[in-house]
Parts: sequence; structure tokens; C-alpha cells
Amino acid sequence: MASTIRKRIRLAALLLIMAMPAIAQWEDSVLYNAYLKNEMTTWNQYLHANSFARMSQEEQIRYLSYEYGYVATAIDEKAPDAKEHIDAFEAHINLLEPVLPPAQVLVYRSSLAAYHALYNKFFFISKGIESYNLVKQAYEIDSLDPIVLTLKGNVDMHAPKALKGDPKRALKAFELAKKLYEDNGLTMYNWNYISNWLCIAQCYEKMGNLLRAIRTCEAILYAEPGFDYVRNVYLPELQAKYDKPKP
Repeated sequence: MASTIRKRIRLAALLLIMAMPAIAQWEDSVLYNAYLKNEMTTWNQYLHANSFARMSQEEQIRYLSYEYGYVATAIDEKAPDAKEHIDAFEAHINLLEPVLPPAQVLVYRSSLAAYHALYNKFFFISKGIESYNLVKQAYEIDSLDPIVLTLKGNVDMHAPKALKGDPKRALKAFELAKKLYEDNGLTMYNWNYISNWLCIAQCYEKMGNLLRAIRTCEAILYAEPGFDYVRNVYLPELQAKYDKPKP
């Protein structure tokens, strides 16, 4: 009898050990570092490897946040499964809408409209306007949600003046979002936080303040030396522009 119990314990321990790599493979730290290394195939693997229907509600909400971050990459890289990700993202928003904060739902729906606009240029204007209106609604509901602030900042930064775009207003939104992430301890392995910080640098560039953009990138790299895009692409581009002889 004792021998049988020991065998069962060893079997349970072995199964736990075998499961650990699979669990660790999709930890926030792993997905965050993949974002820093621009290895977004890791995110795609995570989204495909997990069944949304079999997840707990908490896991589904986490899954949706990575889906929100990945779809734009799939569209930008013209991934063959881009439309599949857009459709899945929409279905998952619909399923989780009753349990998510209203402002967060509007952020996701605003992003979904933007993804449709990017994927099918036929809908570029109509879906672009829809995206713009939804983020405005999200901001009216919760102007202190850092994800709302980041999305609104991006709209203000990239929209033309005819659509009331304003980089200065965008910068205020990005900086407030950064402060809220930090004050609430939401910086660890949080791709939304480091992405928002990059937006601050891009906003300074948009405003023509290359030196502040460079200093912001240097601060990002001090905190996250492994952020490959900033280190190897964006910062060198900024420095080349800054060093270019003035006419």
C-alpha cells in the first residue's frame, strides 16, 4: 500500500515537472521579453497554443490584452492569419464585454475598428472615424485609465489638425499614463507601459524636439537595455537626424 502511494506521489511530481516548462513558456516575463526583442512570433504561438474557451475568466482577460497588442503586428507584417486574429479578437471582446470596465471595452473596440481600417483600405475612412469616436467615448468615461490615455495620445499625435490632432495634448496624455503606471506599480513585465514610454519619445520627435526624443530613448534603454527596436533602430535614426548639418 505504502509503495503504491509513493508511486502515485512520484507520478504526480513528474507530471508537475513536465507541465512547468509549458506554463513558464507563456509567463508575462517571457512574452514581455519577446516584445522587447521584437520576437512577436512568440506572441502568435501563445495565442494559437491556448484555447480561449477552456480558460478561466481571469486568463481570458489576460489573453485579450495580448491579442490587443498582437493584431496590429499581424496586419503590419501581412501575416496569413491576420484576418483570423481580427475575427477572434472581435469574438473575444463580445464574450468578455459584460465583465470588463466600459472604458476598456471601448479601447478594444476602437482598436478593432482601426485594425479593420488597416486590413482593408476600403473601410479606412469609415472605420478610422469609428475608431476616433470610440476612443473619445472611452476618455469621457475614464480619463485616468493609462491604456485609454495611451490610445487617446496616439490619436492626438497622428491625427491631422483638421481632425483636431495635437501633439502637445498627446504628450500630456502619454506622460500622465506613464505616471499612473508607475504610481500604481504597473510597470513590471508590462508591454503597455514600455510601449507608452516609447510613444513619449515619438511625440517629442513629432513636435520637432529631437534632443528630448533622444534623451527619452536613453532613459528607456537605462531601464530596459534589451529593447532592441529603440537601441538598434529608433535611437540611431534620431541621432542621425539630430547630427545632420543644418542648412
